[in-house]
Amino acid sequence: MTYELNHVSVSRGNQPVLHDINLKLPRERLVGLVGPNGAGKSTLLSVMAGDLKPEAGQLLLDRAGMQVHAPADLAKQRAIMTQQSAAIFNLTVRQVLELGVIRLCALARATKGPLAHGCSQIRGCGALA
Repeated sequence: MTYELNHVSVSRGNQPVLHDINLKLPRERLVGLVGPNGAGKSTLLSVMAGDLKPEAGQLLLDRAGMQVHAPADLAKQRAIMTQQSAAIFNLTVRQVLELGVIRLCALARATKGPLAHGCSQIRGCGALA
């Protein structure tokens, strides 16, 4: 997924945080974002995640506007970890991981992928045919 920001500007209250930002992040590149507190790093990432709409400019993902991409499609191609997160369900770490395993096993079985046999060995996953 290629991210492209064209002339993006964002203000918080009356204070400009990002002004006329142009940035292109090609697919399969590792990029670090560094700067002092208050420089706009989190704001930039919020725009790129689609959580914050810029006042000016546009965010493109693979040359298309953010609104074109379905949330399910975005979730398959990128992951976002916010600075603050609140659990909306009272699940243990093990339970959260098991949810991922169940989904992975269902996909492996549906595509008859190489993981299908291994998934049948995982407790509770065999019943999900």
